[in-house]
Amino acid sequence: MNRKALLRTALVALPLIAALLYIALNWYRIEQVTVWVQAGEEARRNPFLAYTRLLEHMGAQPRMIGSPSRLASLPDTSTLVMAGRRLAYMTPPRVREITAWVQRGGTLVLQSEGYGIDDPLLDALGVERAFPEWVGRRGGMQRRPSELPSGGVVDVHWPGESRALHASFAGLLPELRDLRVRPDSTVAKLGSRTVLLSFGLGQGRVTIVPSLAFLNNTSIGKLDHARLGWRLAEAEQPGRVVALFTRLETPPFIDWVRNQAWAVAIAAALLVFVWLARIVPRFGPLAPDAPPVRRSLLEHIVASGRYLWSRGEHAYLIEALRERVWRAARRRGIDAPTSARRAKAVEAMARLASVPPLDAERALFGQAALPAAFTGAAARLQDIESGLAVRARRTPRRKVRP
Repeated sequence: MNRKALLRTALVALPLIAALLYIALNWYRIEQVTVWVQAGEEARRNPFLAYTRLLEHMGAQPRMIGSPSRLASLPDTSTLVMAGRRLAYMTPPRVREITAWVQRGGTLVLQSEGYGIDDPLLDALGVERAFPEWVGRRGGMQRRPSELPSGGVVDVHWPGESRALHASFAGLLPELRDLRVRPDSTVAKLGSRTVLLSFGLGQGRVTIVPSLAFLNNTSIGKLDHARLGWRLAEAEQPGRVVALFTRLETPPFIDWVRNQAWAVAIAAALLVFVWLARIVPRFGPLAPDAPPVRRSLLEHIVASGRYLWSRGEHAYLIEALRERVWRAARRRGIDAPTSARRAKAVEAMARLASVPPLDAERALFGQAALPAAFTGAAARLQDIESGLAVRARRTPRRKVRP
């Protein structure tokens, strides 16, 4: 490229570059925009993660407590933030233990229980909860939702603050009544109802709030929730321990058995072992399998006859037996008799079979009606057949000469 072409390119490009710089510097500006993203895994697991980070930033030492047994190890000059639904572990000894801890200098931030749940800790502190009259025995609402008073913004005049702190408590707010009428109490009212109550107890302090929802991850950045949470915990003291007991964490079953019920598990395993050792049979050396049983044809025939006899087919079996007897008689030279030769045939068969003539006649020509008579006839016919067979074996065979 020669010098003349380079000059022409510069004359065309420089105005375009100047125009782009003017547009970028005068038509646009760089601004920081906050974009809300989904909560991370730790934030989903701990709804008060933002509150704990705030306490850490202010110099406190937050701790998450998941077991009521750890309440006894709190330092005297520390803060305990306790959520609701704690009736299961609020035994009288634990209530006395928490009350004595507050009197020694502890700070207790307590959420009042909801409707229908007893609160032994509030009873021990001398605070009564009062719910509206329209709440039924089971918490059923007897008015339309539009007529129900809802939570709103509450002005909290906390000691040491130059202005009132604004906080929002949503939901059904009970009225807190101090039965001991303490002169140094701090109250926050919503209309005519007291929804926040704070008072001194011995060397410590107790603050009762209707809900801890204003300190969760999604609400702590609104209004003055962060500053109110910091003031409630008295985190202005450097290194102060702030324990948060917001939910009861259940350990895994294996860990619970290993830590709490290992003796019971070992005893149960021993009992199961003894039981199995008692019921399990003791086997000797292995024996070869027995060969399969092959029934003979005669056994199948006998079984068929027994089956027919049991099904009431007596007459059929008797007729078959009579036919077999007459075949044996014909081999002995005795033909089937007619009515004229019946007596001689019966007498001959009775003599050959060695049975009485009357029994032979009943067996050969009788008409039985009862199973017992069939049984007797069958027995006589078997005797006649056996006698005929014996006679046949004793008769010598004649040799025929060619």
